[in-house]
Amino acid sequence: MYINIDSGRVWSITTRQDIEKAPVSAILYKCKVLETDIPYEYQDRNLVLKALMKISLMKRYDPEAFTFDVLKEDYGIYAVRGPREVPYSLSQKLG
Repeated sequence: MYINIDSGRVWSITTRQDIEKAPVSAILYKCKVLETDIPYEYQDRNLVLKALMKISLMKRYDPEAFTFDVLKEDYGIYAVRGPREVPYSLSQKLG
């Protein structure tokens, strides 16, 4: 899951396995979007891409700090299926 605090929206993406870690359901990074709608063609049997975005890593979070359970219990976020507003209290905590 990637965060763009400047626009106050959370963008969810498919979780990918990190080099030696299992996939996690947590906020791991704060990123700034530098460019969007970059044309790109890619297709395999599971995925079709037509555009990309360029992002810059601003901060890394501990994998246990903002788990999906924490988001549900502390911030009332029960699903992330696309762009959504970030509750003010979570925005403050993410810094």
